[in-house]
Amino acid sequence: MTDPTRKIRSTTTYSGVHSLVKQLRGPAKNYPCAECGDPAQDWAFNHEKPVNVMIDPMTGAMYSLDPDHYDPLCKRCHKRRDIRARAVTPTPMRKKNTGTLRRLPSGRWHARVWFAGKQVAAPATFDAKIDAEAWLARATREIAEGRFER
Repeated sequence: MTDPTRKIRSTTTYSGVHSLVKQLRGPAKNYPCAECGDPAQDWAFNHEKPVNVMIDPMTGAMYSLDPDHYDPLCKRCHKRRDIRARAVTPTPMRKKNTGTLRRLPSGRWHARVWFAGKQVAAPATFDAKIDAEAWLARATREIAEGRFER
C-alpha cells in the first residue's frame, strides 16, 4: 500500500505525476526493466493496476495518481505495454491535433483549438500555461460534446 505522505493530488497532470515518480524513486535508468531485465529508460504506468486512473484530456493517455503503479521499463517493453493497453482500452491513447499553445513575447500564453476546419483562438490570453491548457482541454471536451461556441 502506498505511504500516505506520497499521495498525489487529484489535480496533478500526466507530466506532473511522471516527474513526481522520478523525484520519489529516482531515474528509471537506475533500475533494470521490470519485463526483460535490460537497463530501464522510462517510468511506465502499469495498466494492470487500475486504481486512481486518470485520462490525460489532451492525449487520452492513462496514468495513475499512485507512484507505486509505475514500473521501470526499457523503450521496447514500454512501447509493447502501451500497445497492449491500447488494444483493450476504449479511450484512444494517441495524441490528437486538437489545438495549439504558444508563449507570447510578453510571457503570456495564447491558445487555439481546431473547430469546423479552422483554428479558433481563446477569447483572451493567459498568465500561466496551465490556464491555457485548461481552456484547451475544456474547449476540446465541448467540441466532442457538441457544445462549443466560438
